[in-house]
Amino acid sequence: MKRRWLLGFATVLMAVLLVACGSGSSAQKSTKGPVTITFWHRMTGNYNKALEGYIKTFNSSQKQYKVVATSQGSYDNLQKKYLASAKSRTLPTIGQVTDTIIPEYVHDGMLVNIDSQVKSQFSANELKAIYPGIATNLKYEGKYYQIPFATGTRLMFYNKDILDKYHLSVPKTWEELTKMSQQLKDDGITGVAFNKSYDFEFETLAYDAGNRLITPKYQAKIDTPASIKAMTAITTMLKDKTAVTAGLDNYFNVPFVQGKIFAGFGSSATIQQIAATAPKSMHWGTAVMPSFAGKASSVLGNNGISVFKGLQLIRSKVRLPS
Repeated sequence: MKRRWLLGFATVLMAVLLVACGSGSSAQKSTKGPVTITFWHRMTGNYNKALEGYIKTFNSSQKQYKVVATSQGSYDNLQKKYLASAKSRTLPTIGQVTDTIIPEYVHDGMLVNIDSQVKSQFSANELKAIYPGIATNLKYEGKYYQIPFATGTRLMFYNKDILDKYHLSVPKTWEELTKMSQQLKDDGITGVAFNKSYDFEFETLAYDAGNRLITPKYQAKIDTPASIKAMTAITTMLKDKTAVTAGLDNYFNVPFVQGKIFAGFGSSATIQQIAATAPKSMHWGTAVMPSFAGKASSVLGNNGISVFKGLQLIRSKVRLPS
């Protein structure tokens, strides 16, 4: 089954590339040699090495196309690069795109609808076999604009050495985490470090408390009692200094591997980063997100590969980032 999916997605990608070439995208064919497919992404470290390996295998498997990939280093840089390149009409052929930005890119006329290509390669049952949260995020207004690429779920990372030293257990609820953080604070240890932005944690806690920040009809529900309860839980820890944000470090894993905090929250993709940077003497682990208001959930972060439209099709109203 795994081989079937790999072959299927490769076929979809090939069909998508044909669409890209036919729509006047940045795919370029020299007078001699294969069509060059430019591919932008944000992968770094081991993930980038793995991706380069896949691309090398693909390029050597045929002579019609040559994928040339470029890492932009971060999600922020990647998005800024897309918007600036749309303005200057230098977009890549394909690229890694976060699902939350798909509506804006479609509205600005930047992406190719690949619905027919996906549906022609997979049966209805095979498409239903994709995890619902991932499958939903591949679409906008019922049409496919992405194929799966990188998906991660939120986890709690914790320092096992601190647990052992203070004879504590992994907290399973937000209340337990708050109490433990207060205990550790009294001994000079910060309980929790959020990323520079704690939007994922806010969304998770609000959902646990009974509120979905953005409804299926794209309506914002920010100022509900459940949302206020979730934000209060986070800001209270920040105010009493049992929690901090990563600040200039951007991500919690920087102070975490330095042994300065007990726990932090991040994508499952962070596992590789911590494994590569944590001291060998440090013992750490992962756990599901602590429950809040009696319920437990985790935000699913999804990135897919999308095809950018031909330059002549991009609307002039595409905006540059401020």
